Amino acid sequence: MRRVSAAEGFLGAEAWRANGRWDVVVVGLPYSGSSAAGRADLGPGMVRSVSRTLGQGPLAGPAKGWYDRAEQELLCAGLTFADAGDLRMDPLNAGQDLDLVPEVLERLRGTCRLLVVLGGDDSLGYWVHEGFTGVLVHLDADEDAQQPRCPSGPTRTDFIRHLERAEGLRIVQYGQRGLVQGPPEPPGDNRDVARDVAELKSLVAGSGAAACAVSLDVSVFDPGVVRSVATPLPDGLTAEQLGGALRAVGSAGVPVRQLAVTEFAPDGAEGAVGRLDAMRLVQLVIRACHDWLT
Repeated sequence: MRRVSAAEGFLGAEAWRANGRWDVVVVGLPYSGSSAAGRADLGPGMVRSVSRTLGQGPLAGPAKGWYDRAEQELLCAGLTFADAGDLRMDPLNAGQDLDLVPEVLERLRGTCRLLVVLGGDDSLGYWVHEGFTGVLVHLDADEDAQQPRCPSGPTRTDFIRHLERAEGLRIVQYGQRGLVQGPPEPPGDNRDVARDVAELKSLVAGSGAAACAVSLDVSVFDPGVVRSVATPLPDGLTAEQLGGALRAVGSAGVPVRQLAVTEFAPDGAEGAVGRLDAMRLVQLVIRACHDWLT
């Protein structure tokens, strides 16, 4: 695995340094290893590209902030940002490279208050969160808990089942929808499924965890809101509903230390649809940083 510096940082952020300290560090994981459709490996690059239209770069100190005209609110003023580039897997050695991801992310978390991970296929959720201790909030249309677990390792359909075996991790899921064959298997002892935002907040607050990680699979959105996903499903969350869920998590009394965004799969062309979806994700990250850190 190689860490490749970004030509231009997310929102114009300065390059990450091992001896630095920031409020927010961003890192990309451009990987589509188990995706059946779409190009989720292209997601981090497009999100960075679009974010530069809002850049204050080079952003080498506290941000001036971004003004939300609809809410009439200045966001993220005074926060510091750094971009750690992309973690690129060797196609011939991806399995061993993925096993290095938890250690690398732990080192990055040690240099910031909030680590933002831009994926990538949602099976990355296993390696992104496998080394995390606390409560994991998984926002996704799918359960990702297929039984039996794939014996060769986590995939995009069963990585939550694999995470059920992780020590020190409590899992709370929200946003599931759609049809599946037969009744679902019951969740493991360390996993709960929230039926509404109030229950989501209650489960996070009652987890007893000292830290929280959020895994956001963009398929949780309704396709009318975000269309660049590998496996779209109808009747998803609106931007306002997802924003309410993120605010509920942030107000549960457990500090959020990590946000991973996965399954954003633009088609590779610099088209209007992909760029519009990428801008929505950039705005989501800015809002989450503001709500959770200020």
